[in-house]
Amino acid sequence: MQVGPTGEVATFEPDPIACRRLMHHVTLNRLANVRVFNAAASDIHGKAKMIVTHGLGSAMTHFRYDDEPLLSTTQMIEVPTVVPDELVRAKRVLPPDLIKLDVQGHGARAVRGSLLSITATRPVIVFSPHSQPELNGVREMLEPLGYACCALDGSSIGWGASGSEALLLLANR
Repeated sequence: MQVGPTGEVATFEPDPIACRRLMHHVTLNRLANVRVFNAAASDIHGKAKMIVTHGLGSAMTHFRYDDEPLLSTTQMIEVPTVVPDELVRAKRVLPPDLIKLDVQGHGARAVRGSLLSITATRPVIVFSPHSQPELNGVREMLEPLGYACCALDGSSIGWGASGSEALLLLANR
């Protein structure tokens, strides 16, 4: 995606192996306008535990789902978390025009940590929910702001009919 000479992309990747891979590609492709944070976007600045089911760097690493049991053999790592609104307020990142939200069960916490910026700029949000509780948490915050749930082609599908496919969340402007 092109953001122009004054735009930027802020990306949050808490998995240390995936983050190194991302930073390698940013450097390799000379993407000077990409800001990489080796942290999860969240509603708290601190730490959170991620489940590592298939090794670091895999697409299966995730935050615990609301109904997911933890076994004594469940492997977890502690990762840093940041609050995107705090980064915007400190002018470390620009307010968002577009948000891609694919955070394996942590979507509501990422939105809560970005809610001031979302309220101010009404960005387009591409959201890939991984559970019904994650979708419900995001809906509770965004629907009162005038966000509607759409298919990726822009057609309205309503919040209840969304399933687990990627969604386009659009605010009334």
